[in-house]
Amino acid sequence: MKKLIQTLKNIWTIEELRSKIIVTLSLILVYRIGSHVVLPGIDPVKLDALSANTASNGLLSLFDTFAGGAGVWESLCAAIAAAAASALG
Repeated sequence: MKKLIQTLKNIWTIEELRSKIIVTLSLILVYRIGSHVVLPGIDPVKLDALSANTASNGLLSLFDTFAGGAGVWESLCAAIAAAAASALG
């Protein structure tokens, strides 16, 4: 246990790692707070009902709903193609 604490102290003394850890924790905090903000035009009751219906199919089914019903595979291929195109051009 002492070795773990010493390792964490050593990590914290390195400026670059400390800044990366702080940025990562800040982004996680913003994400966690943002997940509780209700967006205008989105009915939370209907969204809860939708997530209850898709609970048996899992997260990919919910992603499919927000992707416009094009299918998970097609949406993933489009996202990969868009990322590749932006990286090349």
